[in-house]
Amino acid sequence: MAQPTKIKTMAIDGQHLTIYVTDTGEFATYENDPPHYDETPQYKAPTLKALTDKLKTQIRRQRMAIPVTRIEEGWSGRKERDLEIEACTITGIHEGNRNILYKGADGKTEQARYSGSFYRPVSPEEIAEAKRLYAAIYDARQAWEAWKAERSVHALTLIETAGKTRVEQEA
Repeated sequence: MAQPTKIKTMAIDGQHLTIYVTDTGEFATYENDPPHYDETPQYKAPTLKALTDKLKTQIRRQRMAIPVTRIEEGWSGRKERDLEIEACTITGIHEGNRNILYKGADGKTEQARYSGSFYRPVSPEEIAEAKRLYAAIYDARQAWEAWKAERSVHALTLIETAGKTRVEQEA
């Protein structure tokens, strides 16, 4: 049995697969890349199109459904609207832009650029605690900004004022 020949790597529904031609002229994929010397093809077909169709069918059967919690936060000034927490399901990776695909609570498929927005599923009690902590952060940030504003000075004005005072004192 001759070693299969690699012809291309292709993406099918976010999965990158290496396509080979076997010594019998069939198109195939293997579990290992590159395949072991005596490895049997995982999938094979007489044409590339037939193999691609077979792979698409198989991959779509294996669709993922990972339950998670999506948390989006912001600092727009409206604290009750700045924190979004929702139960959702990760369904895959967008083949073109590598965004995370997920279904929100409304059942619509959405995309997220960053995987850092997802957390393990949380209970209603944990959601209430997250919102309380977020509101405390917001309140602390407001207090910090107010504290700084009360003590803020414009350095150039201080320098100019100090310079004028010195000139007046010397005169």
